[in-house]
Amino acid sequence: AAAYTINTDGTLTAVGPTTRDGRSDTCWLVNTDNGKYAYTTNFGTGDISSFLVNSDGTLVLLNPIAGTTSGPAGASDETFSGNSQYLYARNSATGTIDAFSVGNDGSLVKIQTVVAALPGGAGLGIAAK
Repeated sequence: AAAYTINTDGTLTAVGPTTRDGRSDTCWLVNTDNGKYAYTTNFGTGDISSFLVNSDGTLVLLNPIAGTTSGPAGASDETFSGNSQYLYARNSATGTIDAFSVGNDGSLVKIQTVVAALPGGAGLGIAAK
């Protein structure tokens, strides 16, 4: 994962070095509303990694496997509830969405798995309100 600042002219500037999570096929990254934590889905390993976002924007790996989705592979898109209290991750290989509660320390606890579509079927993203 890599962090960037967005300049006033819309261009990007790298904040620091790439931070590796040791997983396979990092697919999607989302930040909490307060900007304190970031999470990536890892398609090849079917899990989610967590990062602390420092005040200067650099990333520190918290947990390479902060949560697992419903399948040995396929973790793709993810989104937060409006208050970043819950994280939702789509597994495109199994057609499921896994819901996690987000702890104050950035930890994840799986609270639900929902069958959303046929495995490998329609639906390319996920949105939450």
